[in-house]
Amino acid sequence: MNGYKDAHTHIHPSATATKAFMNAMKFPGPWDGTIEQALPIMDKAGIATTLIVPLIADAVLLADRMEEEAKRGGMPDRGRLIEQLAAEQSAYNRWAVSVSRQYNGRFASLIAVNPVLFGAQWTRNEMQARLAEGAAGIKIIPANTGVYPADPKMSVVWEEANRRELAVLTVSVAHSSAEFLAKVGVNEDYTDINHPSRFEEVVKAYPRLKLVLAHLGMGAEHDTIRLANKYPNVFTDASLRLHEVGQPEGWRTKDPAELFRRIGIDRVLFASNYPFVSQADYVEIMEKLPLSDDERRQIGSQNYDRVYGKAR
Repeated sequence: MNGYKDAHTHIHPSATATKAFMNAMKFPGPWDGTIEQALPIMDKAGIATTLIVPLIADAVLLADRMEEEAKRGGMPDRGRLIEQLAAEQSAYNRWAVSVSRQYNGRFASLIAVNPVLFGAQWTRNEMQARLAEGAAGIKIIPANTGVYPADPKMSVVWEEANRRELAVLTVSVAHSSAEFLAKVGVNEDYTDINHPSRFEEVVKAYPRLKLVLAHLGMGAEHDTIRLANKYPNVFTDASLRLHEVGQPEGWRTKDPAELFRRIGIDRVLFASNYPFVSQADYVEIMEKLPLSDDERRQIGSQNYDRVYGKAR
């Protein structure tokens, strides 16, 4: 089919910015992750719209910069470094929204926020400003905030999303390494901080928001199934998963199709996670899955429209 809508990418203003992000995430790859690279790939692969998730690796960057300043013999100024990171995140959010306006619907954007690191007022101001400019939703990573999703410090996000009936995209995996948590100053016992089940209290308390569990809840797919079957405001995306098809110890072609049906065809969004993986490869894999044409259309674009809106 033509008209896919890729619901999860990390496109940057430059290849240099992309490489810095990928290095911080310890996930290097061959792609530039720029608009200039993405557009011809989208045209060839039949991708109508790409959603930009403008995330900086804030907790990792803070830890790295604190360490760098200490190595230079200085006393790290944590407050100053946090202000710098907040400014960088805001600039990236603004750029992503400007791209969504510039390219006639080929791109859309979320707003990445961290209310614990940057504060509730910064988060509230950032959401209001970027949503007014046309952002389609919000992005969070619990492991970067250092608190569980239902913690009161996250309420500024949930309340705004619930009030506006917005989508919130979150990392969703079964296990976060204690080593990573220690590096970014998070309680090492919080290895389940990104687990899908940790969001149940949120989706019950805020039924008007649309929660998108990224990566099909990697390693905790049964909980993604359970939550999507129980709550009408729970969705998921296939980002960073479809390249497992055909790999040793990976999925057979029928496996993701069966998982999508167990979650609910109306709850799964096509997504790649470019530039960590290839958008074109993900479309090619989607075309090979044993799905009906109607199922492919729902996952490929229609669910995106339901969650993020047709015109953003």
